[in-house]
Amino acid sequence: MSIEELYNALNTGTKTSVDLVRDALETIETHDPHLNAVAEINGDAVQIAHSLDDERAHSGPRSKLHGIPVLLKDNINTTDGLLTTAGSLSLIDNHAPYEATLVKKLRKAGAIILGKTNLSEFAYFMHQKDMPSGYSSRAGQVVNPYGKDLDPLGSSTGSAVAVAAGYVPLTVGTETSGSLMAPATHTSTVSIKPTVGLVSRYGIIPISHVQDTAGPMGLSVADCAIMLEAMKGLDVDDEATMNVPGWSNNLADAIHQTIHGLKVGILIDHALSAEDQMLINELKGHLSQEGVTVKELSFEPFEHTVTPALLHEFKAGINAYLKTVQPISMTTLSDIIAFNNAHADTCLKYGQSILEAADALSGDLHSHAYLDARAQANQEAETFASLYGTHEVDAMIALSWNSYGPALGHPSIVVPAKDLTRDLHPKSFVFMGQKWSEATLIALAHFYEMKTQKRVAPPL
Repeated sequence: MSIEELYNALNTGTKTSVDLVRDALETIETHDPHLNAVAEINGDAVQIAHSLDDERAHSGPRSKLHGIPVLLKDNINTTDGLLTTAGSLSLIDNHAPYEATLVKKLRKAGAIILGKTNLSEFAYFMHQKDMPSGYSSRAGQVVNPYGKDLDPLGSSTGSAVAVAAGYVPLTVGTETSGSLMAPATHTSTVSIKPTVGLVSRYGIIPISHVQDTAGPMGLSVADCAIMLEAMKGLDVDDEATMNVPGWSNNLADAIHQTIHGLKVGILIDHALSAEDQMLINELKGHLSQEGVTVKELSFEPFEHTVTPALLHEFKAGINAYLKTVQPISMTTLSDIIAFNNAHADTCLKYGQSILEAADALSGDLHSHAYLDARAQANQEAETFASLYGTHEVDAMIALSWNSYGPALGHPSIVVPAKDLTRDLHPKSFVFMGQKWSEATLIALAHFYEMKTQKRVAPPL
């Protein structure tokens, strides 16, 4: 059921929040032993649901999310007894002393924090050469519900799989350079990666203060837009939120915004199979009929040297974060590396080359080495972003995700593009825009989604 349908069912008494929580727990108990998407469950969830049912009966719902169970990626602080570990056994004693701002906002909206999802350890910024997506020393390997041999991709793997498998209607993931987009594309789910600054990052284990953001994952654009609206907002604890041009637009209403008159570029960045061409032709047809000007843009992808900048940002960020959650065993990145080495049998199944490379740097974000690395990453990303101006398009759409937009903090939305009744290999369109273009992207993505309805649930 959609969030709108659940909202109506809860208001009419057809469903209760206790029902939703118990159904979610039963589904997790049934399917998660082989999908491994959930790291931890909130033992107070049923009690919280009872309280929210009573509140609804006496004073009405706080929002569309009132009494809706959601799951959070295990790099987001909560103070409800749940751990915040980034999937690492080195942080297994991290009962955070404060909540992430986005968690406070979700609770204020009445959402029930059901638990934490598994992820690629340290948001896939630990050891990428041989380490599969979705693996963490804390909780093991996330499995794609569309096939155990299909890579779940990215780092928000547990959040994506939990939605795809129907555990909960919405989850929260995070992205630095593709970790919302990538898992959504491989699990036939929807994700909205907002412009950096729209959602506060305070209380999230960081990689990059330049690129990090949290975003909603769900089964529809409308559902994700509802969650994004609840999560967004100014926060004195996150300087990036000070750069938002305005807060007045309700993003949940953007699905009703007209797309007539927009100009959109269809990005052709790889050799197209017959299936890919069919999907693109279908997309172009629907958009054109709605009065959208559509043009194909040929683009040759190039290597994006963003990792050097991220290494500097990660060391500075993780060391600063650890100071805020004391007293715990780990006080610095060096401590984490030493802990992993001392417990190599359980913590270093694949290695930690990225952690070591970051720790070898100074962590000084005023150094020439860092500033030069960030400038190069941004300059390369601007080469891609120049396509918006060169071709005078409001948005671009592609059958693949890339790292250029995230380097500049740009938003994106992933929507399933392929009917999986023929084979269980998901494909999705990625709707991309420049900063603060969320409303336009939501309108475009929702229109396409409603016209095509491509998602097919996995064969659990």
